[in-house]
Amino acid sequence: MLMKALKKTDLLILDDWGMKMFDPTSGRDLLEVVEDRFGYRSTIIAGQLPVSKWHELFEDSTVADAVLDRLVHNSYRFELKGPSKRKNSLPQFQEKEMAEQNTNACSPSPEGEGMGEPHRNPRPNALLCVVKLS
Repeated sequence: MLMKALKKTDLLILDDWGMKMFDPTSGRDLLEVVEDRFGYRSTIIAGQLPVSKWHELFEDSTVADAVLDRLVHNSYRFELKGPSKRKNSLPQFQEKEMAEQNTNACSPSPEGEGMGEPHRNPRPNALLCVVKLS
């Protein structure tokens, strides 16, 4: 029943893509859903794992090839850069970030003269992959 509903939903959103590997059974289930939706329904995939690492999510490389062929090669990709908006919307993170900005905005240069490069956000870029309809 769930598989049928996933196949018929106009827009399927797979959020937090790449948080867990697909064992052979779940990989085949995903392939079945993606295959039935291909060219008829839209799918959005959101996550922080770069597309180049998606193949590693599948234990069965043949299934990985089939799923990714249908998802990646017929899609629009958007890479979003910058800090987490979710993190910045929570008061406890805002206070912590403000304190860090006041004390750690820049690090001293190796020579001890002036200021070095600003600290960079260590989070990888988020990726949004949208599969277009034919």
